[in-house]
Amino acid sequence: MNIEKSIDKLLDKRKYIFTSIIFASLLVQILFILVLGDFEKHAKPIDYINHYKPGAENILRGKGYVNNDGELILTFSPGYPLYLTLPLFVTNLTGFQDITTIRIFNVFTTVASTIIFFLLVELLFNTRIALFSTFIWMTYPFHLWLIKAPSSEIPFLLFFFGGLWLYFRAIIKDNNAYLVPGIILGCATLIRPIGLLLGLICCIALPLLKRYPVKRQIFRGSIVLIGFFLAIFPWEMLMYVRTGEIIPLRKVEPEEIIPAYAFAIEPGAGGDQASIPDDVMALMLRLSEKKDFESKRAVVSYLMKEFINDPTPVIKLGLIKIARAWYATSSMWYENYILVIQLFYFITIIPGLIIAFKQYREKIHTILFLLSIVMYFWGMTVIAKSILRYMVPVISLLFVFSAIVFDNLVKWGSGRDKESLVS
Repeated sequence: MNIEKSIDKLLDKRKYIFTSIIFASLLVQILFILVLGDFEKHAKPIDYINHYKPGAENILRGKGYVNNDGELILTFSPGYPLYLTLPLFVTNLTGFQDITTIRIFNVFTTVASTIIFFLLVELLFNTRIALFSTFIWMTYPFHLWLIKAPSSEIPFLLFFFGGLWLYFRAIIKDNNAYLVPGIILGCATLIRPIGLLLGLICCIALPLLKRYPVKRQIFRGSIVLIGFFLAIFPWEMLMYVRTGEIIPLRKVEPEEIIPAYAFAIEPGAGGDQASIPDDVMALMLRLSEKKDFESKRAVVSYLMKEFINDPTPVIKLGLIKIARAWYATSSMWYENYILVIQLFYFITIIPGLIIAFKQYREKIHTILFLLSIVMYFWGMTVIAKSILRYMVPVISLLFVFSAIVFDNLVKWGSGRDKESLVS
């Protein structure tokens, strides 16, 4: 029996593909919630209670994006509270608990984003690789973990995948339809400010992804940037009018800065504590004693002085933050177990990357673009707070390379291209 031909025959019927994705995504998410249990004490993050929910409720009341004191919320951009107005409106109508309606919205939003993720990967590679990628992504435990609570990553993924899909559709169709992808990526950034430079990355990458004529691609790249700017401009303008300052999407409070770099000083919510070398712990203690850091730039300046005096602890701190981005949590729960699970996935991602560079040379710029998005998120996570949650959205892109491994295994099992795994 030819496995490859059997799979291709099934994939010819696209309505079955979408039906299967929808059913599988719903089933996996529902099972995950049932197995997880209520988990109520961990279901409502403090940011939701103190900022997101009051902001969303005041929008519903017609007061605008303000806190309960009537002040504009500057520390969190308005995208996620705007999304929350939908489940909270349903909560007000039905009398259900807010966490229940949010979970329901999370489930269906995740189904939609999963379908768009499939379309994106299919556009970039092929249907088989897209299906393998989608299955890995929909069953990824740290993606599923997000659906249990008010997680801004859930709607962010919908706009993130949607913007990239429309961006590559415009590239493949060779037209000027770049305004909408820019707007959608801008909306994603209003939900999670980590996307601040997505529009710029897409603009710069366009002449490489569609190399000729260069002037036309530069023009089209500028359209992406215009769309991105149009999405975030009203919020930026409102903050400027209220504060007289130009603030990139959200105001970072000084009390947020030190914990991002001196994370090991205080134990997590469950008493867990990161294992840190003594010299790095001493550096963190010195950092924590400083009360005058008004920005991350001030922290970097201080670390540069520390580096001049003794570079070793600073280098170690940087390497620890770089590594922790792939497995750490805010509360430091079960980080060793998370690391093991992550390594299991990387067993397929790394060889998939090698295979991709060898087998898909005509798509080399696309592969590099996907990796640049991953590297960008990685860098932003290290600068901010090195936790896995911030990396989850772009780990989806890495699963494309896992899928390439499985696609090659199918070819190998079918007796075709038996050397494709090593050629």
